Amino acid sequence: MNIVELKKHVSDFRGALNRLDWFSMPGNFRKFPLGTCGAISDILAEHLYKQGIQEIEYVSGVSDQHRQNSHAWLEIAGYIIDITADQFLDCNIPLS
Repeated sequence: MNIVELKKHVSDFRGALNRLDWFSMPGNFRKFPLGTCGAISDILAEHLYKQGIQEIEYVSGVSDQHRQNSHAWLEIAGYIIDITADQFLDCNIPLS
């Protein structure tokens, strides 16, 4: 797997998400990216798998500070792929 190729697939996927009208979506999706990490990670994993990227690991965890807050992301070849990280105030990575 080529990291440049992986970045392009992930960036293109997030770009497509940014163009959606989230207010017309059902349920919790209306607040994208807030609260959508698990579902969006699943959808992204399926997309990447169809692009030929294998050994995708779905990871989820609970914050030690806030025990009630959970989050999910993907890990691929040692890289963390978190396209909903911008739901957190301390995220300063631009997601296209």
